Amino acid sequence: MASSGNEMTNRSMQDMKEDVLSAVLRGDYVNAVRIYTRMISMAGAAENDEMSSLFSGRAACHLLAKQFELGLEDCDQAISKNERNIDGYIQKCKILVQLKRFQEAREVIERGKLVLGEQELFTNCERFADQSWLTLGT
Repeated sequence: MASSGNEMTNRSMQDMKEDVLSAVLRGDYVNAVRIYTRMISMAGAAENDEMSSLFSGRAACHLLAKQFELGLEDCDQAISKNERNIDGYIQKCKILVQLKRFQEAREVIERGKLVLGEQELFTNCERFADQSWLTLGT
């Protein structure tokens, strides 16, 4: 019986992931955040990697919804649950740039590089931060 409950939960989580994607594609970012919140509640005591992924996904939706402070909180949760979750660093960098907190964004990039090593995504994020500095920082 426990396995059918797990199958039901897995199926529900998969359905919810599809609902998130659908909401994002419609531009309904607030609803996507709500769905991620339910997924996080359902996941409860899931492994840190899974929880980290859920928090970084919700952070991305907060970014799209311009709920920057809430997004930063989720990025911190994602990174604390799995410091190797590159999405947590990338989303945090993007949010900090939107908040014009460029030095903090650079620090996030550097911390990510220390933990994960040099990766193309960080190079791209760093380039994004540099370009934003030129256009937003003046």
